[in-house]
Amino acid sequence: MGYASSECEVRSVDHGARRIWNAIDGARCVARSRWERGERARAARRCQDTSRRHRGSERRARADIVDPNQMSPHFKNLVVVTALNLAFALLVTVHVVIVFGLVRRRPWWRGPVSLALLPFAPYWAWRECMRVRASLWVGALVVYVLARLNAQ
Repeated sequence: MGYASSECEVRSVDHGARRIWNAIDGARCVARSRWERGERARAARRCQDTSRRHRGSERRARADIVDPNQMSPHFKNLVVVTALNLAFALLVTVHVVIVFGLVRRRPWWRGPVSLALLPFAPYWAWRECMRVRASLWVGALVVYVLARLNAQ
């Protein structure tokens, strides 16, 4: 709660609550005054610290921060190849799991058909209440296609 003035006021009526509010308001005042003193001290340090040594260390610290737009091409290639491999491995694994899940359900012929015709696997998996598997299949396909587009 904000205060109308810089002093802390007690806003209670009865005597028992007044002691509680005094303790709470006193703690708020102490915390606020400590924060204000800290802010003033930090501002004073910023104004006073103009030595060459300090400015040089700030420049070095700023130079250590990696800009994602200036990523090295080798690292970018590594990220893209890793994403391609992981997405393809997940896609194949989930596809095989869906095929086995479809073979165990009726009609059993959906399993081998979905092994040959890939887009039927997530569709039939969704219809057979294998929603997590179907979502993983579609998500892995999206990541794989985005990584392929980024690789070209």
